[in-house]
Amino acid sequence: MKRLYILYLLPLLLACNKEKMPPPSYEPGVFFYSTFTNQIAGGTDSTAIANVFTGQYSFYFSPQKTQDTFWFPIVRVMGAASDHDRTIDLEVTGGDGIAGTHYQLLPYIMPADSLTATLGIVLFKNALTDSTLHITLQFKPNADFPATALDSVLSGQYYYSNTFHLEATTKPIQPSYWSNVAIYMGKWSMVKYDFITTTLGKYLGVTDNPDDITNGYTDYLKVSNALTQYNLAHPGNPLRDENGKTVNLN
Repeated sequence: MKRLYILYLLPLLLACNKEKMPPPSYEPGVFFYSTFTNQIAGGTDSTAIANVFTGQYSFYFSPQKTQDTFWFPIVRVMGAASDHDRTIDLEVTGGDGIAGTHYQLLPYIMPADSLTATLGIVLFKNALTDSTLHITLQFKPNADFPATALDSVLSGQYYYSNTFHLEATTKPIQPSYWSNVAIYMGKWSMVKYDFITTTLGKYLGVTDNPDDITNGYTDYLKVSNALTQYNLAHPGNPLRDENGKTVNLN
């Protein structure tokens, strides 16, 4: 297996004896790709970069679905485009999922004359009880793409990785735009979010919806009143979150 390395110390390397340097590899490969502006977690340390290639999916937000497709970040080619379709081998290398029960991989193709592709994995709801499914996937070298990238690397303003980690559940997960409503609803918790959703009949923070901000105070009053009524109806046993803490809107 050959790996592609980013050479940061180019001036120093050029000063070395060229006859002693190994020849570069120009074999094509593929990797998961993201830009700096799409970074999920702040910072540029290894943990933050790895978070860019960790995804979450919850059937909580689509209760009517029994299966759904999770789409990975853009997959990009190392090397040039080709005049024919090329096969991409993506395999599950870790986690606790069972193929055909929890998930199903799809045929993966890099189209002719293309440098990018979007790949997905089908997830099945019925196999997810109260647990969280963990799946680790990696690109496997093949005849079309024999080279592989390093994992969780920042190069300039670009992130790339050979590995992606996926978590799937039926429980609430913190939506991407929770910060839009946190000023009214406070810190996120699964129990709190479920209570808010039940009270309002809508999912807050799932998209960058300006209505979440415009209606923030009105929503706050509804949830605050419902929470007060719940606690009055359960004296000595207020609503508690998954960590045993009393739910409030602070």
